[in-house]
Amino acid sequence: MLRRLRTEPDRSEDGFAIAVVMLAGMILVLITAIVMSRAARQVGTVSGDVRWEQSLHVAESCLDVGLVTLSTDLGWTTGETLDLGDIGARAERDWAVASADGQLSGDLVTTPEGDCAIVKPSNADLLFAVGFAPSRSATERRVRVVRAALTPAPSSIAITRAFLTNDELELEGNPTFIGIAASAHTNSSVEVEGNATFQSGCLTSSTGGEVDGNLNVHSSCPPTPFDEPVIEIPAVEPRDFWYLSEYDMCPDGGVYAGPAHPTLGGTVGAEPCTGLVIEPDASSGYRGWVFDGCCDSEDWAEWSYGGNTANDGAYYFYWGTPDVVGSPGTNNDPWEVLIMAEAKGICPDRLGGDVFLNGNMAIGAYQAGSAHASNTFVVLAGRDVGWEGNGKLTTPGIVAATEQIEIDGNVDVEGAFVAEGRCDSEESHIDDTEIEGNPTFRLDGSLQSLWQSLPVGLAVLGWDEL
Repeated sequence: MLRRLRTEPDRSEDGFAIAVVMLAGMILVLITAIVMSRAARQVGTVSGDVRWEQSLHVAESCLDVGLVTLSTDLGWTTGETLDLGDIGARAERDWAVASADGQLSGDLVTTPEGDCAIVKPSNADLLFAVGFAPSRSATERRVRVVRAALTPAPSSIAITRAFLTNDELELEGNPTFIGIAASAHTNSSVEVEGNATFQSGCLTSSTGGEVDGNLNVHSSCPPTPFDEPVIEIPAVEPRDFWYLSEYDMCPDGGVYAGPAHPTLGGTVGAEPCTGLVIEPDASSGYRGWVFDGCCDSEDWAEWSYGGNTANDGAYYFYWGTPDVVGSPGTNNDPWEVLIMAEAKGICPDRLGGDVFLNGNMAIGAYQAGSAHASNTFVVLAGRDVGWEGNGKLTTPGIVAATEQIEIDGNVDVEGAFVAEGRCDSEESHIDDTEIEGNPTFRLDGSLQSLWQSLPVGLAVLGWDEL
């Protein structure tokens, strides 16, 4: 018997299909909600990340503002006191943020990215900058804190005159000063007995002057040139610059490695003449220098340089008196040298420490090696400097003495002389700071030195984010 096939759908399946479709729709709605929720959270996360970065930028900018403020006033603080035991701990950051929150709104630094507060405690060489994004008052703010460790930074003293002294200055010869900075000043009085010419500069003093000869100065010079303010003159102490020595020339006639010796500097102790012995007896000469004996009641250890060969270098004469009588160097190839002479004893009983330049040398400041890269010193004398003859200083350099300087002859100098005039030792050869003969002084601008002034700025040792 044949069965008849069913040709119409079972109506009972309609409900099942509808349920499946509804379930799929609900799943799609749920997925869409989840995606939208995640997208909303992602927008918030991205926004938060942006503000996190912005708050750091604001803090760094604020740190620069604080450093500028401190550079003009080293004693400036915002008044807070930091518990030094908190440095390096989480409490340090909390203290900085609380201090920033406690500042008046008018004290904040406002930037397009957010607010920042500068916190300089009164009891620590630290500077804090707290950055808030989008603002300090925002409910959902991001906060970053940066801290700089500071140290006072002295600055290099620039010499702005061709001749500078604390002594009475005597111009007895016919000196000529050429260049916009080729002036002369004494913090004492000045006396002109010869014919002094200042083509672009001036002759000034702080405690009066007398002109018995002829004085020609530039028209822009002050109308009362002998009543000018005192100019700071740095202390001339060769030991302060012993670290530049390559060769220590010692009272026993030996030559020892100095702190700046290119290969043996590491053998040096805390005092001159403690490095490795290079030449035990220089009485026959070493690098042009001849040891002439010790210990004279005036000059103590005596050294001379009589040849014409230019042995470049930095030489430190410990309790010694070097005398250059040769003619090393030429205009095109000068003798690049640094001569330092330390005196024995203290003012006014110093022995030795003079530097005499009596030949026809052509010299320049020694700058070889990293230790001398910015050196402009040519002579540093612990007592006096005497320069006679026809010598030349061919590149801008500084000749300085603790006591007096005497110039005679036809010296031609590009640079500056500094005579501290601390005293006049009884056994010294030179008693007055004076210019004789027909010397020429040239200086076209200020001359930087290795002398350091009292701290006038700040150096940043490093900065960290807390």
